[in-house]
Amino acid sequence: MCSVKGMNISMVFNIFGSWNVMTSCVYVPSFVSIANVAVSWVFMIAIFFSPVLVHAMDMSDAVIVNSSRLKSIVWNDFDRVKKGDTFVAICRHCKKKLSGSSTSGTSHLRNHLIRCQRTSNNGVAQYFSAKEKKKEGSLALVTIDQEQKKDEVLSIVNLRYEQEQIKNEHVGIGTNSLDQRRSQFDLARMIILHNYPLAMVEHAGFKIFVRNLQPLFELVTCNKVEADCMEIYVKEKQKVYEIFDKLPGKISVSADMWTASDGAAAYLNLVNCMAHDALEALCELTQKVRESIRYVKGSEATHATFSELADEVQVETKKCLCIDNPLKWNSTYFMLEVALEYRKVFSCLRDRDPVNMKFILSELEWDRLSTITSFLKLFVEVTNVFMRSKYPTANIFFPEICDIHLQLIEWCKNPDKYICSLVLKMRKKFEEYWDKCNVGLAVAAMLDPRFKMKLLEYYYPQIYGNSASVVIDEVFECIKSLYNEHSIVSPLASSIDQGLDWEASGISSSAKDSRDRLMGFDKFLHETSQAEGSNSDIDKYLEEPLFPRNADFNVLNWWKVHTPRYPILSMMARNILGIPISKVASESRFDIGGRVLDHNWSSLLPTTIQALMCAQDWIRSELES
Repeated sequence: MCSVKGMNISMVFNIFGSWNVMTSCVYVPSFVSIANVAVSWVFMIAIFFSPVLVHAMDMSDAVIVNSSRLKSIVWNDFDRVKKGDTFVAICRHCKKKLSGSSTSGTSHLRNHLIRCQRTSNNGVAQYFSAKEKKKEGSLALVTIDQEQKKDEVLSIVNLRYEQEQIKNEHVGIGTNSLDQRRSQFDLARMIILHNYPLAMVEHAGFKIFVRNLQPLFELVTCNKVEADCMEIYVKEKQKVYEIFDKLPGKISVSADMWTASDGAAAYLNLVNCMAHDALEALCELTQKVRESIRYVKGSEATHATFSELADEVQVETKKCLCIDNPLKWNSTYFMLEVALEYRKVFSCLRDRDPVNMKFILSELEWDRLSTITSFLKLFVEVTNVFMRSKYPTANIFFPEICDIHLQLIEWCKNPDKYICSLVLKMRKKFEEYWDKCNVGLAVAAMLDPRFKMKLLEYYYPQIYGNSASVVIDEVFECIKSLYNEHSIVSPLASSIDQGLDWEASGISSSAKDSRDRLMGFDKFLHETSQAEGSNSDIDKYLEEPLFPRNADFNVLNWWKVHTPRYPILSMMARNILGIPISKVASESRFDIGGRVLDHNWSSLLPTTIQALMCAQDWIRSELES
């Protein structure tokens, strides 16, 4: 018999036998020599008789060993720690310590993962059996399966992110499954939807999160996720093309401009632009108001004095003074509006404390502030009307824009040159917009059955004076031109009523086919019937009384219902009313600046930015619908 440090091999197997009954198993390969067996058993006996080596040894100066030789995927869930000449494998889930010696193999580590109560993925044994290509053989190993003491703490200072290449993209894990490709697209959609940086997939924290959430997911690179985003963009763009192909009417295309995060705002809509001019004129006065409010709210004594003065002068408002958000011009308006209500109180406070209240406005400054704040009030009200509906149709803009036009005319009469110069600046910008859009706005207003031509007849005399009738005739000529264009494009539109009657009477499909071959004849009937003096859609529409005005009116639904009565005009209404008059998103309607790209995206290639922005808009629209 071969002896091992005074013990013969039978003693070793006796020890093994009793151990096997207690906790684990030991496999001895047939091809291992007796000498190797002896050496291996020396190590096992040392562990057996000295359990402190694995579970109770001092790990304060232990270090993690990173080696390219650790090829097995089980090392994704274990840290190999070296203490002196001893190697220990520590489970990352339950912190148990097992043999980490290279002679022990990895089967015992795999078996532990199957039993580990803190491993989140059930059925992980199937994963190992499918993915481990190299058999570990039946090398001698030892499994120490004892509960870790609660007071043992091991500091792991190095985290490994290496994952074995997953060749099959769909991996089954018990009753669960991982679709690698689908998960990659979900990740790309998340980045698109929430403006996340593409490089987030390479951040250490993200990798740790994903590995703990789903260890089977193969982490992607920044270039890969960019390619996935581009693929999503191509697919979403194809969906848009398919929608366009099915549209029976025309398409209105509007352009909006974005700037990089380090650039100046390049686009503001009309109302925002005029509000910006007003705030620019109030810049110095607005700063004084901010300082005054800060002084009042800066101490309890001053605030108490301010409240006493408010009671003395009998201020009716109960609103509280507040500091604005300079990036939201409506916030500045609300601050100024409340400050104006406390105008007399601020003046009294200045008289009582002239040293500290030297920044209080003079009476002239208060008058100017009041006038310009009234401008901002109109802009806020108009903007709220524009954004009241989620999908505002073009007909709602005409009366609001006309009111602004009339107010600008009135404001120009102000005797204060400071105010007058501001109004002239705003009016110049407004008239540039008006010259380009007033006819389209007027046509949209005419297509509102609550107003028809009456709204033009009300506003234009106030705007144009004696020349109003000429302008109204020009708009009506434009309306007739648009009507004729739609009647030519759809020559069968005048026969819709007939078609509906044929359907009701049960005409066969062959009869409808013969009717389609007579499209030229239908056009001839349409033209000759108009020449003989029959009323067109426009004539019938304008002759009928106005539809009652109410808050719940839906102009698109009205035209849908009345399509059989006004076939051509309803087609025209569908195309005109869908024109987006405002390009400002509801969430940015009061922003001082324009639409600014996030820093994470502004540094990308233009083609990538276009893909991300378009895909984001399309995905959001799909989610909202």
